[in-house]
Amino acid sequence: MKKRFKNLQLYAQLAITLAIILVVNIISNQWYTSFDLTEDRRFTYTQSTYRILDKFNQLRDIDNQVQIEVYLEGTLPSDYRHLQTAVLELLDEFRSRNSMIEYRFTHPIPAGTSRAGKDSIEAQLNIFSFPVQESQHTSSIHYVYPVAKVRFGKQIETVYLLDRSDIRQNQVTKALELIDVNEVVSRLEYRFANALRKISRPKRPKIAILQGHGEEPLYAGMDERGRLRPNYYVYDFQKMLFQNKRYTYTPLNLDSSFKVDHRFDLLIVPKPRRSFGDIQMFMIDQYVMNGGKVLWLVDGTNAETDSLRRMGRHVPRGRGLDIFEMIQNYGVRINENIVLSYNCGGISLDAGSMRAYTHQRWWYFPIAKNYASRAEKVATGKVAIDHPIVKGLGDVVLHYASSLDTMQTMAPIKKTVLLRTSEYSKLKYPPIAEVSFGEIDPRITQKAFRKGNQDVAVLLEGSFYSNYRNRVHPDMKRIWAERGHAILEASQPTKMIVISDGDLIRNKLRRDQRGMVITNSRNEPVAAALGEEWHPLYGLGHTYSNSNFLFNCIEYLLDDEGIMESRSRNVELRPLKQEKAYKEKEFWQALNLVFPAVLILLLAVVYQGIRRYRYER
Repeated sequence: MKKRFKNLQLYAQLAITLAIILVVNIISNQWYTSFDLTEDRRFTYTQSTYRILDKFNQLRDIDNQVQIEVYLEGTLPSDYRHLQTAVLELLDEFRSRNSMIEYRFTHPIPAGTSRAGKDSIEAQLNIFSFPVQESQHTSSIHYVYPVAKVRFGKQIETVYLLDRSDIRQNQVTKALELIDVNEVVSRLEYRFANALRKISRPKRPKIAILQGHGEEPLYAGMDERGRLRPNYYVYDFQKMLFQNKRYTYTPLNLDSSFKVDHRFDLLIVPKPRRSFGDIQMFMIDQYVMNGGKVLWLVDGTNAETDSLRRMGRHVPRGRGLDIFEMIQNYGVRINENIVLSYNCGGISLDAGSMRAYTHQRWWYFPIAKNYASRAEKVATGKVAIDHPIVKGLGDVVLHYASSLDTMQTMAPIKKTVLLRTSEYSKLKYPPIAEVSFGEIDPRITQKAFRKGNQDVAVLLEGSFYSNYRNRVHPDMKRIWAERGHAILEASQPTKMIVISDGDLIRNKLRRDQRGMVITNSRNEPVAAALGEEWHPLYGLGHTYSNSNFLFNCIEYLLDDEGIMESRSRNVELRPLKQEKAYKEKEFWQALNLVFPAVLILLLAVVYQGIRRYRYER
């Protein structure tokens, strides 16, 4: 009787256990939840990302899935495997939030494809390969593709997992190595969320690039076929805007305009050389008052390398532009000086024979980064500015930049310094001081630069007061009223960025032995690279982060959904130390093989001993 009762009790326990498992599975299929117990909150994403994912639920009437194809597949070095795992975890979380998202990992090049076939596939998919070394202890080189394609209906967005600043070339093997995989992983959320945002929005942002005041032109006249010829010096900048059809951009001349169209999402002012006049300044001011965003790229002086090369010396003067007053009213003063820094880029000088050049450090090309000021270091304990625009950004090289000062304003404007030169900097004030190649002297040390960090890029956010507040002419009010436009004296919440270097959008060009620009069959310059300069440490062909910085500025100004917040995330991966893992490889393999078997045998002996002791009594 007792045995039957025990059996019934056992069956009841089994039935209850199975029922609990069944109920838990039914509930888990209906309601999904997870708990992020990681120290750095690796699997918890920003609210803006979740809003983008939820947005696709409103598009379910379109019979399409969001398809993500990741090309990071195949034999990968350890850092790239960590990156692959991080992408997989991210997309798993995205899919758990929205079932419309599907993904797969593939290799874009079929096995046995010829070199010509590989190049053709890369051009068709608009992707590029990275030569990598399989490990530190083999010379085998193969190619990986840290790229993903996001598709939704007819919309396709390419996600590049790496920036130029994320990699370095091994001088021995010529393979490309990741500098900091943690930094790359930290930006994955932003890259994929931004791609999802772009394919879900109904239209591309419209950018106006101001012309008519000596700004850097987008085009250089017409060719013999009546087509616009591109301005080679801003070709890489235009390519950045056009890539993947991110934006719609057009030149804007205010001479034939009544106002700056509020339908422009962003106005870029690239290196004006002449004053604007009150009427055109008023147009820009009212554009800002209506919530328009502006990217100012404005020099404080007229210092130019071309003038210096012609004369051997140059006495720069302040630009004296009337827009300086307007920008100061918004919160930033552009000083009419030149910043020199010991931490600088280089300049190429003609050696005098067979077009040979020497490359020298040039104090007037300061390298800027997101350096924190002394006060910021004390307040936050951080040595770098932790803002989404500049987080993880490499060096940015500037040409004859001026210093910026943030000003107290009547409006409550938030002012964030984005870039500073190094603490070993100093200033020159035209027209007292001249610029000359005679200043190049390898004996000069950093002790000659004692003015500390200099601000060269500032972000302004808030509701701005009009530069024409309480001083608009009655005739102007009447004319605008007749056209059905109200004159505003305070803006909607908006933002702008002031950078004291108009040359930031100019790229270097490849030239032949005759000094002619090398172009392809479509009359496009070959290998034009924004931010490619000679570097005192890395030599010729070093690419600074100018392009990334400009792109981040534009993205932040156009980001009304807060996607850029995710660039501030810090994800800490803890990969194995490769050298130590290689040396102790056999030990850990043996341990993993033998230890489980020994542990099981030990537990079996203990279990048998307990049973023998228990039942022999």
